[in-house]
Amino acid sequence: MKPILKITMLFVVALFAANAGYTQSIAGADRSIPFKFNANGDLLDPEPIELKAEGDAAACCFQWSTDSGRFENNYATDRQTVKVIPLYPKATYTVVRKCADGEKTGSVTVHYYDFRIVSVTPKYDCYLADEQINISDYDIVTEPLGYEKDVTNVTSYYIKQNSIETSMSVQFRKIFGEAQTVSTTVNVINTDAYDEFGLGTTLPVELKKLEEKQEELGKALAWMFKKGPRLPIAIEPPCQPEFNISHTLKIVQKKLCCSDTDPRTKGSTKVSYEYECSTGIECTWPIPYLSIPKVVGLNIKIGLTYKEKSTISYEETCDKPEICFNLNPELEAFGGISFDVAGGALLEVAGLVVGTASLSALEVCVYPNFKLNVGEFCTEAKAKATAKALSFVEATWEFPLTPKYCTPVKLKLP
Repeated sequence: MKPILKITMLFVVALFAANAGYTQSIAGADRSIPFKFNANGDLLDPEPIELKAEGDAAACCFQWSTDSGRFENNYATDRQTVKVIPLYPKATYTVVRKCADGEKTGSVTVHYYDFRIVSVTPKYDCYLADEQINISDYDIVTEPLGYEKDVTNVTSYYIKQNSIETSMSVQFRKIFGEAQTVSTTVNVINTDAYDEFGLGTTLPVELKKLEEKQEELGKALAWMFKKGPRLPIAIEPPCQPEFNISHTLKIVQKKLCCSDTDPRTKGSTKVSYEYECSTGIECTWPIPYLSIPKVVGLNIKIGLTYKEKSTISYEETCDKPEICFNLNPELEAFGGISFDVAGGALLEVAGLVVGTASLSALEVCVYPNFKLNVGEFCTEAKAKATAKALSFVEATWEFPLTPKYCTPVKLKLP
């Protein structure tokens, strides 16, 4: 019994396998159709493909059908061979064959296959904040290979944060096919952000030498007015020179993202020494017959002030350290009428016309290459009203008399 039962079971299995294989092969093997592109990278419409059922065309009848596919226009489906249009992502076609020995059915699936993004990896260790994202800066792997050009970025630029360095998620997607988005993390450097600390002092210079110079200047002006034309002013005009200095040492630390180094990330330190000074003179002459000394007075007030802010800096760059000097000079002249009570101790009110000339952004770099940057020469005139009470409560109002005029400065180097 056991040998006969074993032989019978083997025969049944073999017969089932033969019939199954015959049913699957009658319509042919499954087909896989890749996406095709033109020279510009545009996706082309799929070309029709031919499906052929097995059997004798003269002795059998064939009928094709599909659940989700599409046959080529006006192409008969009652033939052994048909043409179909591949559809994404796939379509199944079934054929029924009727012959003298019976009816058989088979099916074939046509895959219009897609790709997927396996990974996106940044090529560099840093990127600059606010820059547009360049997809060529990333290593993209797809399955199947070769579809890297069909991946684009969703995020358009590297977002600038307040911090010097931050991690940012950048998203990428497929241009066509089944939707897929992947993310990768990049290191973004903000070169405008920095850590700074400084050591500075302000040193007003009030020395006896300046007082002596003040007296000498007063005597010189008195002599000038005695020898010159008669003017309705006091013989010895009191003039007050002023001289102030401030200086600061600053150390700035930040990070750079350099395109021509590996790794790109580089620390940068800038050491700068800022020197700022102002010097000038202000003269006030009581008008005779309109003033009572130390009580109440109407005065003529004129003055001249020179301000200068200079900087010398050493800064590390992506290439070589840079050493530069920066100078911003400004000259201001003013004149007008003032009124005071108790010599200004109680009240002083002044109306002045102020003219200013300045030179901005005069920069000279001496290392590693000589570089000269000259900005603009600007002039302007304005009316200025001041009020001071009890020598410490002060208010100022300014009104433009002429618009500020600036012109670029051009220097010819020898």
